[in-house]
Amino acid sequence: MRPLGRKTKWAVWCAAGCLLTAAAVYLAWPVAVLKLTDPAAPDRPVLAVVLKGNDTVGIGFTHSFYKVPQEERYVVQGDRLRLATVFFGSHDALDYYDPLSVYPRRKVPGGYEVAMRPPTEFPINFAMGHQTDIWLRLGSKRKIYLNKLMPKGDGFDIRVVYRPRLIAEMTERLHGF
Repeated sequence: MRPLGRKTKWAVWCAAGCLLTAAAVYLAWPVAVLKLTDPAAPDRPVLAVVLKGNDTVGIGFTHSFYKVPQEERYVVQGDRLRLATVFFGSHDALDYYDPLSVYPRRKVPGGYEVAMRPPTEFPINFAMGHQTDIWLRLGSKRKIYLNKLMPKGDGFDIRVVYRPRLIAEMTERLHGF
């Protein structure tokens, strides 16, 4: 086998350098992380999940009086979560929250939906229910039951932070589901 020439060695080193640079940029690029924290310890996440593409974020529970699902659905805009729609599993539950039909509503499979136009930013502070499950839905498929992560009665905050991809992935492995 013939030794590599000077030009070939230079090309191999350039290709390796380009690959390493691309990997470093990919791992350092900031990505959105959904962070759930206990207000008593805001620096320690209870849950951290890397958001994918245009994930929507839903926080749902079973309505304590009407015993139907209800879910607040948020869109991610930069580092903000903005309330876009609220799903109600029955017309009675919807009327309980909006008896004067102030918000535009529509029938959807399984219930009714109220749309916020435009999506509105509200602080997201919840408390774990004593008698009902509460869940976090990411996109349309990923559903995480929060009552398995936190004691009943505890409050929690949800926010979006941006972290370098490597740190975000490591945080999700430590505090993910």
